[in-house]
Amino acid sequence: MTSTGSRSWFYIAFFVGAVGAAAVGMVVLISTGVLEPTVAPIPQAPVVAQLELPAPRPQGYVGSDACLECHQDVAEAYATNPMRVQVLQ
Repeated sequence: MTSTGSRSWFYIAFFVGAVGAAAVGMVVLISTGVLEPTVAPIPQAPVVAQLELPAPRPQGYVGSDACLECHQDVAEAYATNPMRVQVLQ
């Protein structure tokens, strides 16, 4: 084995040993009561907007199908528009 290869194993072993020693130290400090483990609270996301359902349709509402006879071009343009929203039918 070359000296470069053995040197890299030394660094790996040193790193693993240091991490292991730190973990054991933390366990000892927590188990003896010197440190108390804490969990940070998860912050609540702010409410940006509340969506409301549309008002009930008035009595006598005939719907958009009744307009198709005279306004078919408008209905077709609306049906292919990606911005349309259909909440209740």
